Amino acid sequence: MIGICNMAGRYIMEHRNGTKQVGGRIKYIRKERGLTLQQLSESSGLSIGYLSNLERDINSPTLDHLQRICEVLDINIIELLEKSSEGKMHLKEHERRVIYEKKGSIKYELITEGERDIEGICIKMKAGVDYENVSWGHTCDELGIIIKGTMEIRTMDCKYILEEGDTFYLNAKTRHTFRNIGEGECVSYWISSDYSRMDE
Repeated sequence: MIGICNMAGRYIMEHRNGTKQVGGRIKYIRKERGLTLQQLSESSGLSIGYLSNLERDINSPTLDHLQRICEVLDINIIELLEKSSEGKMHLKEHERRVIYEKKGSIKYELITEGERDIEGICIKMKAGVDYENVSWGHTCDELGIIIKGTMEIRTMDCKYILEEGDTFYLNAKTRHTFRNIGEGECVSYWISSDYSRMDE
């Protein structure tokens, strides 16, 4: 599957060789977890009508909505958007798959390919991009490094100013927000491990 976002930043999925679109994957995982649409609605704060249309791929979800759903389903957002059993050992920058993009603002690229025990994304943010209103708490620990620019990361208790070469570590379920507080583009790598797969 290839993920593309239009100017409004909404996520659009394409079919490739019969692969389910994101709505179909959400429905499959929801039922696998034994959840009803009403339960998913109550836990995510999204309406039943919206979720129903989403599962039928009528609506295109925003990244924030996908993250809320992933938190309820207890899965990694990368696992939801990109599911392939094979991947190359070596990946050129121009070969990275874009899983989310809001033109002139922010871009998410996969820096790993296929179903791996360790997964990574590259987040590129233009100057002034502020994601303070999006608080994420992922299902696994995360390690990150600032490749370029300056980023501010906030948790429930602390605020960190990170510059080029600085690293950070977030424990699973740690809610955090981030923003580019520099004058130029901010590029960061986020690496995580899905421990649920390591036991398979």
